[in-house]
Amino acid sequence: MDRTERRTVVLIVGYLGTLAATALIGEPVIWLAWATAAAVITGAALLVYNR
Repeated sequence: MDRTERRTVVLIVGYLGTLAATALIGEPVIWLAWATAAAVITGAALLVYNR
């Protein structure tokens, strides 16, 4: 695996881990914060990977 693929795996594992934690907590405010953070991090990763 090259560096981009490894980073993608890390993003997926982090995404799934935080999604599981958010689901366990179940608070609407936490869901909103998680969704916002996931969108920002994913967008930033796409910008970095495609420059």
